[in-house]
Amino acid sequence: MSRFMTRALFILLSLTALPSLADGFDFEVRLNGKPIGHHQIRLSVDQTGRQVVQGDADYTVKLLGITFFAYQHQHQEIWNGNCLESLSSSTETNGDVERLTLTRRVEDYTLETLKETKTITRDEQPCVWSYAYWRKDFTSQRQLMNGQTGKMSAVSFERLLPIAVSDQNMDPARPLAEAETPIVSTGTRYKLINQDQTIFVDYSPSGDWIGLQVDLAPNRVLTYRLRATL
Repeated sequence: MSRFMTRALFILLSLTALPSLADGFDFEVRLNGKPIGHHQIRLSVDQTGRQVVQGDADYTVKLLGITFFAYQHQHQEIWNGNCLESLSSSTETNGDVERLTLTRRVEDYTLETLKETKTITRDEQPCVWSYAYWRKDFTSQRQLMNGQTGKMSAVSFERLLPIAVSDQNMDPARPLAEAETPIVSTGTRYKLINQDQTIFVDYSPSGDWIGLQVDLAPNRVLTYRLRATL
């Protein structure tokens, strides 16, 4: 299970062009419907008008009191206009530590990890985006950078049928016809495809990110459920 969890988290937490309407998100994270942790994201604007994103994720999978998978991830992103100006992250997966720093300069980006430092020219990537699900133009991107590993991936998006949005926004992953809670309005679901994963990303009628779902392996589904906007 650890291999599939780690692969999915590389993508999900690599963790907009206007910012989201919310100032932050508090997600409960579930594996096969059972809570395993949280991911909180806070959005603010600094004195120069740049959007600052602070994120913290913590997952633990246990069986009979024994920890089988432990994951902690912290990230900070600074957006200047519609492009990343910098990104830093620190990740610990079952005791293994990864760190990443991305910095935009006049002519290129510098990407540093614990294993290497490399340069990304503006010809290669004039405007780098992370997996910033909360940003308005996220679903129009064609390449995204993993905020944990620094890997760039080609992506595509497909808009799917409307989803049911309850008054608590607690079941964004269910198709409209299968909703069990009273329907207030319908949101929007997109299918994000890259070479490693297919991710279903859900938005409220007002455009806020409210959830996602990814199949890690047969019979293993990771889900984000919005508990509150911050």
